[in-house]
Amino acid sequence: MAKCGFGKVVINDVWEAKYPFGTDIEGRFLYAQEADRQWLLATFDVSYMFRRTSLAWRKAVSQETGIPVQNIWVHELQNHSAPIALELDGKPCEKLVEASLPVIRRIMKEAQEAELAYVLVDLGDRHNINREKYIPGLGSVTVFLGCEFDESGRAYCQDPSAMNLGGWVPDVPAFKERIYFDAPADPQGALLVFRTPRGDILGTLARFSAHSDVVGGCTWDLGRRETTDTHYHFDWPGYTRQAVDSQLGGINVCVCGPCGNLSTKKRRIPGYESGDRQAREIGTAVADELLSEWKKVKPRWEPLHLGIQAGTNVNLPLRDTLPRRREELKGTETITKEKLEAFLNAIKNGEPAYRIKQRVDEYYHWSCMNQIVDRWAALSDRELHDQIMTVELEALRLNDLVLAGLPGESMTETCQWLRAQSLGNKLIVLDQVNGYCLYQTTAEQYDQGGYSYWGSCLARNSERITRNKALEVIQEAC
Repeated sequence: MAKCGFGKVVINDVWEAKYPFGTDIEGRFLYAQEADRQWLLATFDVSYMFRRTSLAWRKAVSQETGIPVQNIWVHELQNHSAPIALELDGKPCEKLVEASLPVIRRIMKEAQEAELAYVLVDLGDRHNINREKYIPGLGSVTVFLGCEFDESGRAYCQDPSAMNLGGWVPDVPAFKERIYFDAPADPQGALLVFRTPRGDILGTLARFSAHSDVVGGCTWDLGRRETTDTHYHFDWPGYTRQAVDSQLGGINVCVCGPCGNLSTKKRRIPGYESGDRQAREIGTAVADELLSEWKKVKPRWEPLHLGIQAGTNVNLPLRDTLPRRREELKGTETITKEKLEAFLNAIKNGEPAYRIKQRVDEYYHWSCMNQIVDRWAALSDRELHDQIMTVELEALRLNDLVLAGLPGESMTETCQWLRAQSLGNKLIVLDQVNGYCLYQTTAEQYDQGGYSYWGSCLARNSERITRNKALEVIQEAC
């Protein structure tokens, strides 16, 4: 029988705050040990960390605790109302280690033999949507904020200004009707509950897939400019944790599944209070469905067993638009202007809508090239030279479940394929594990365009490499 322990810490003073705090920003931890095997899951209410930052935190914690680096998973909740990347690198990372270590040491010391019971819930599309839509004659568009919902709750949009089209209004028949954003969204909800053999709840693990961008979406305008209403906030995962904690006890650790093309069912109502209200409604609704199923099913308790953890490093090819030397970024502004001119000329010359859409995607891609290289993917000089990006893939067995950790923002299609090829719904996939690497864009999305196309640094075949290697790691953990 394995032992486990749960802990949490407020990390508000780790970075230099620029805004007031609407809620605390937290780290939450799940530690498990059986024989000589150890595993630590650390979740943080941040948007993302560089791969180097995540690795630095893991190495420091490993050195102080003895947990092998490869057995430590850092999971960021893609929270758009919390610090990102550069705000967490260097000295802030050291402060995050200092804040985390006392809690981790304590839960390791106080870990108790545990039993596990769980429910896996089909949440359908009641709380999340696929924010990308292929429009015939145009290509894929992406809506961050701006969907409406019909009487049955189906998401739709007819507003081109919300679709990342650079101000262009396409003349295609689809815009004469409601455009429904009804591509598949990850329906899996999971609630794992850990207790002592005496029946005392130690903690829980809850899983749902969608960006944590509800509060941020309501307090930034569509041009992604900050407003005076911006607050730090734990978004829907925080309210899910609160609801589970209050009903079951212990400490809940909330994790997000692949969310690269998934948003919550939020409405475009501006203001912090609106964002907070909607985050509470969504997070609590997810928790209520998980808890309702828990009470209904009354799942069987079994001794907790910590299986072997499998993992590997994978070299993914970069797309051919990326520079081979950092100095080449100096020419990005010129290329961006050329791409913008080509986009505007395509409109002026009456080119087909699909061709104009390709040009706007090219413009957007080049306009964020500096961010892709240095702020989002944080590519090293060696990676630029070799045109590869090295990422980690992880998998771990808990009783008859397998948890898989993917890098960056993966897609629903990747997650569903992995389930279909392995354990079905008993595979629980987490996103953004052990550092950020942008979008794991599928080959189909690469061809169709949209945000996951122009916001990615990876070559067209990279996602296929990731999913095949991830399957090998999952099978090894089985």
